[in-house]
Amino acid sequence: MVECVIENNEQQPKEEELKLKDVGLFLDMVMIAHTNSGKERTLEEWAYVLGHAGFIRHTVRSINAVSSVIEAFPA
Repeated sequence: MVECVIENNEQQPKEEELKLKDVGLFLDMVMIAHTNSGKERTLEEWAYVLGHAGFIRHTVRSINAVSSVIEAFPA
């Protein structure tokens, strides 16, 4: 999957993440406009969703974009 992974609110944002704040706000607006139940997820939330969907292992790789690559491996 290529998906956005947002930072946990308790973590201190890095300088590069602060630069993407406007992009994150834009994605929030897109999510609100195009879905009625969609949401952006933190790394911990993705781990929970993937685990409950039967994926025993996953990796998240940052790429030179707002989104990250999430590789999920089934049981």
